[in-house]
Amino acid sequence: MMNNLQYGSDLIVDIIKQHGIEYVACNPGATIRGLHDSIVNYNCNHSPELILCCHEEIAVAIAHGYAKASNKYMAVLLHSNVGLQHASMAIFNAWCDRVPLLVINGIGPLDTSKRRAWIDWIHTSNNQASIVRDYVKWYDQPYNLSSVSESLYRACKITNTEPKAPVYVAIDTSVQEDAIDDKINLLDISKYSPAASASANPEALQHVAELLVNAEFPIIIVDYLGRNPEAVQQLIKLAELLSIPVIDGIERYNFPTDHPLYLSGAGEEFFSNADVILSLDVNDLAGVLGPNPLNKAVKIININLADYLISSWAADYQKLYPIDIAIAADTSVMLPELYKLCNQLLGNTNQDKYIAKFNYINQQQIALRATWRDSALEVVSILNAIWDEIKQEDWILTNYGNIHIAAWLKKLWVFNKENCYLGGSGGAGLGYGLGASIGAALVYRDTNKICIDIQSDGDLLFTPSALWTAAHYKVPLLIIVMNNRSYGNTKKHSCKIA
Repeated sequence: MMNNLQYGSDLIVDIIKQHGIEYVACNPGATIRGLHDSIVNYNCNHSPELILCCHEEIAVAIAHGYAKASNKYMAVLLHSNVGLQHASMAIFNAWCDRVPLLVINGIGPLDTSKRRAWIDWIHTSNNQASIVRDYVKWYDQPYNLSSVSESLYRACKITNTEPKAPVYVAIDTSVQEDAIDDKINLLDISKYSPAASASANPEALQHVAELLVNAEFPIIIVDYLGRNPEAVQQLIKLAELLSIPVIDGIERYNFPTDHPLYLSGAGEEFFSNADVILSLDVNDLAGVLGPNPLNKAVKIININLADYLISSWAADYQKLYPIDIAIAADTSVMLPELYKLCNQLLGNTNQDKYIAKFNYINQQQIALRATWRDSALEVVSILNAIWDEIKQEDWILTNYGNIHIAAWLKKLWVFNKENCYLGGSGGAGLGYGLGASIGAALVYRDTNKICIDIQSDGDLLFTPSALWTAAHYKVPLLIIVMNNRSYGNTKKHSCKIA
């Protein structure tokens, strides 16, 4: 590393390489041509490899899907203010979905004497980050190469610290393209690692354990917990210890859908009977619990890191909901501690009631599954047909198309292994599905895993040129387009109003 170092962009590429970033996606432009050249020539286009895209929204979506499939992160290069404007929707999706992403935006030349007539003037802006600053975790516009170095180390640390989200660094073309006069050494990356995740307050967690152990019919609801795969196994252990049914959302793989305690899609009576509800990484409690009649004495416990990442611009924090115990903690760190406390409280407790409860919940699940399979809905027959073809293969579902399909997928398919299901876009911004699926499939490009994109037709029409990137880089992806012969969202709303 740092052999034949000549230009600022060479050093930037060395920093990217040092952080283990394997891919950099971009739609080329003048303000990132220095970085483009250094990745291809100085770096020999090897780790990081440049992934060319026909649109910035595709580039960011690829990085979005890659992060969820690999539990690592990519960098994206954006050209000036126009590239950033194209990418802004996809950055918002990544923000809402809480995925790490390093956005490097070319800017300038800020030195007006270096600007080409017309084009460099209209593609240079003051405070370029203003376009996205309300939905990135951190942003910076460093002045010179030594400042760029510190900015990038800080950006990589911040984006990978929970709660994770995109970060943004704008780098002047002159900083990229000017020759290096003074030697600038790489920093010791071990000294700039992401901060350790937050655990729960001990007294509050002890109270939660006591409530769960003493409850007659507790319920666990989850949604984003599976962003850390190790948390899934810890959740299974806790649910099995106390025979607690699990209601799973659609944003991640959180719990095996063939587990006897999986009870998503259960009727209102399960909520009305619950005396304790443990919510883990659920951002929209009102959306989950609001429609259901609840026991007036029910205790609601909410554990996540949502309050650590709030934007005043985007209301992705959802409706305020009354909570009895709120704990800010990383569920992957908290769950082993909660399991240990519950296990200690149980001691030599008679297990008969837990066995009986386990069997009761399992019977309810079996009955529910029979009604799902026998449904006459067309989407059920389609998803069953796809499942019959792929269930014996090694597969991953990279995109679910829309929320109605997602709900049925979790009822009909068996999701029971790490990273088999990546969830949706986060921000519900159209144009996500194909790019994110390509990014996820990029992770498995040299394997036999079948990557499946259940693709809504309207979303596909936003970014069809992503197919060029998939073909050019030989990324294997099975795309199944769900064609409803209309722009369905508009049709439904028009019918409702009419």
